[in-house]
Amino acid sequence: MRKLAIIVGIFLMLFFAAVWTFFTVRQYKIDQQYVSNLSTSILSMAIDDLLLDNLWYFSAGTNDSGGTENRNNHIKNLIFDAGIAIPARIFLFSTPQDTQTLFGILKINNFDKCFSFFAKNYPSKIKFIDRQKSIVSVNLNNGFRMIFNNEYLIYQIGLDENADFSKLQTLLKQRDSWSQIGNLEGFKDLLSDEHLSYQQKNDRLQIQATVKKNHITLNGVWRLNEDLDEKFLVRDMDTLKQTVTFWSVLPLQEAPILARVIQKYTGLDAQQLGTSYQNYVDLQVNNDSVAQIDSSIIYAYDDEFNPIEEVQVQQQQVPSILHAWKSDSTLQVALPDKMFYSFHKKDMGEYFISTTLDSFPPQTSSKQTPYAVYCYVDFKTWPEQWTIPLLRIFKEQNMQTRFVAQRQDRRTLLIEGDIRLQTDN
Repeated sequence: MRKLAIIVGIFLMLFFAAVWTFFTVRQYKIDQQYVSNLSTSILSMAIDDLLLDNLWYFSAGTNDSGGTENRNNHIKNLIFDAGIAIPARIFLFSTPQDTQTLFGILKINNFDKCFSFFAKNYPSKIKFIDRQKSIVSVNLNNGFRMIFNNEYLIYQIGLDENADFSKLQTLLKQRDSWSQIGNLEGFKDLLSDEHLSYQQKNDRLQIQATVKKNHITLNGVWRLNEDLDEKFLVRDMDTLKQTVTFWSVLPLQEAPILARVIQKYTGLDAQQLGTSYQNYVDLQVNNDSVAQIDSSIIYAYDDEFNPIEEVQVQQQQVPSILHAWKSDSTLQVALPDKMFYSFHKKDMGEYFISTTLDSFPPQTSSKQTPYAVYCYVDFKTWPEQWTIPLLRIFKEQNMQTRFVAQRQDRRTLLIEGDIRLQTDN
């Protein structure tokens, strides 16, 4: 019995030593990964830590007819069986030309396994760009595409109007523009201990995230170029039964993503928007629906085949949406009267209102808030009309998100946030 205990003890020691060595080597290789030497921001994810700290999630049973289980198995196969060297922490980066897009570079261990994985799982998405050089493209969707050859897989994440693979091909060819993460200048503390870390060059924006069970906690620092007001005023709004509540009192120069969204929505260019927008927008989506009457003209023919113009009237249920602005007439006119739904607009003094509702708030007033930016989304009540594949996953998981940015000093905001999943597991 004693001899058996010694053997078991030696076996356990060897096992844990092997595991420790394995993860130590993987950690050592982290700073050998490649990114662009022109990177303007870096997003890193601690793959090993995420897996080890959340084994419960990947091993738990599901009650959704295998949907979540299939996704988990897919992730496991991608990490362990796709011939891709997934490091302990992966790094994604943006460049000066593509600040809203993230790129990543991973080493290929086995080209045949990698090709087989994508050919099996995405047969209609995979194509050869160059058979002689074994360069393959995979266009998963408009937001996620990749190319790979015998040595490296390069991917991009982000909504890019350029739907081809030219940027990825250029990045693959120009290896002299790559830098190992340990030698990258302009960043500090890239080897974070957190599960997720995002950092802009020269520390303008830093966000850390920790993932534990059904809860993701966010915190960070946002350094601005302009002085903040001493106090923030927002429209006094009813936040009961809200699916989405958002506001921002920051200049658009400090929030380029918001500026891009508003440009897309209004059609105004950056200069027009810069002179018209007055540093305030809020958005509310209520979990109630609204009935709208939609009319369209159709053409029919009488017995003698003469064209007859008919007006067809339909009633449809649309989400309850209201957004308020501080702006001049240029932006007010540019706000669409119809985009998927009919919007009614009205200048109510301090705020300009656009809404799918037939009626407007009886009055508008302001209240003080500690938050320069506030965002809350409840996917449990997310409108069915907006359920694209990714958002459908959020809705299935009953995800609730909250993100706030609070004044620390005249040019610094402290970021806090959390993402909660309410699963049946």
